[in-house]
Amino acid sequence: MPRTKKEFPELVSEFGEDVFSCNETAVICKACSKPFPGARRFNLSQHIGTSSHQKALERLRKRQEEEARLQAATCMSDVAPFPLDLCRALLAADIPVYKLENPTLKNFLETYTTRIIPNESTLRKFYVHEIYEQKMAEIRESIGESAIWISIDETTDFMGRSVAHVIIGALNNNAPGRPYIMNCEIVERTNAHTVATVFYKSVEKLWQNEVRHEKVLLFVSDAAPYMIAAGKSLKVFFPNMIHVTCVAHALHRVAEQARKIFPNVDRLIASVKKIFLKAPLRVEAFRSMLGGIPLPPQPVVTRWGTWINAALYYGEHFEPLKNFVRSHLDSEDSTAIGEAQHLFGLESIRNDLVLISSSLNTLPRTITLLEASGASLRESLKHLEDFGSTINFTRRQKLFPVKEKFEAVLARNVGLQTLREIRSLLDGSSSGGELPSDLEYSVAQFTSFEFAPIVSCDVERSFSILKNILRENRNGLTAAHLREYVVIACNRES
Repeated sequence: MPRTKKEFPELVSEFGEDVFSCNETAVICKACSKPFPGARRFNLSQHIGTSSHQKALERLRKRQEEEARLQAATCMSDVAPFPLDLCRALLAADIPVYKLENPTLKNFLETYTTRIIPNESTLRKFYVHEIYEQKMAEIRESIGESAIWISIDETTDFMGRSVAHVIIGALNNNAPGRPYIMNCEIVERTNAHTVATVFYKSVEKLWQNEVRHEKVLLFVSDAAPYMIAAGKSLKVFFPNMIHVTCVAHALHRVAEQARKIFPNVDRLIASVKKIFLKAPLRVEAFRSMLGGIPLPPQPVVTRWGTWINAALYYGEHFEPLKNFVRSHLDSEDSTAIGEAQHLFGLESIRNDLVLISSSLNTLPRTITLLEASGASLRESLKHLEDFGSTINFTRRQKLFPVKEKFEAVLARNVGLQTLREIRSLLDGSSSGGELPSDLEYSVAQFTSFEFAPIVSCDVERSFSILKNILRENRNGLTAAHLREYVVIACNRES
């Protein structure tokens, strides 16, 4: 006769409660999750002798050991190696840790790693923070006793919040210092006070509440009025600091000035962009007739130099484009086509494109060269001066506003003039200028400017990583967790 439910506890006790359990209907193997409804001593003895049970028992034992180790590590504020390595791998691959809550993925990992997979909150509370602290320790070790430069900029996330990023790097005379993102702060409003506060909090994080005021030698930002005001207020606490506004931003404003003085070219670029926007038949016709010419670029006015690049494209391919638009497109199909046909018929359009191609063709390339990380101060200033010489030598009256804009944005950049004087000292030449009297540099501090940056492009690049991390389906991160994620993601090894 089959065993009754009253006899099941006797069998469990006989074979061990760590091996079997029971309910009202069956005895259950804990390792295999296999039920035995009519369990007999012979059935259970035969089952525990099988190889499948032995393998399942070994997996269960390892999982129990890992779970106990994980719980002990959490209680003692220690870190277990497997969850730490798992968390590090997820962050490096930009896989959200909440993906581990997927039961299929979790069962797969537990089956083939024979490890207990911790839940999302455990990883975020303990292991993300531990990786963040390790990364901060690496940054501090890399900076060491070197003087530093700092760059700050802010952006707006998809929820409309202002987010400030802080980049730091060591100033060395023998090699460029690697830029590190040091801080990511959500700020209530963007003004000089919040920028100065984030700046000071960041150097406190670097030196662990021991701010070394004499080590901060360079502050790079954009030329927004609140950034200028923040630089002036921070100068009180960091008297040796030079505030430089980004020269790549400055050249972008020069490009904007060029766009203003060539309105017909701007209208032509915009109208042709509309012609091919969401028009696959026109794109196909263009490619079949002008297969050797790429499609017209679609400039974004906030993206540095793209409008000038588009104007250069139209100057290079003017005749084929004109022929295609005027001869093979019907103005009745689109208002943009009619406008483009009219503009291509103006003689002044050709003249304007010739002027841009001959006088401003080096502007996008100069911006690209300045954006490169690790350039020396000499190289960066040389790129800027080379472009300036092409503007100064031109005698075309129409470009005078561009020349005046270039000179004006550089004249307002007082910190850049100081760096030029330091470059002259490093080169052993005399520029006829003098350094500000409030700067008291040692010889070592002067030589540390060999690889000083004059652009804030590194902090701009970090915003792309921020947008990958903080997206519409991943918006539950707290400000503290967001800071840790961004610091880890932006500073990982390439």
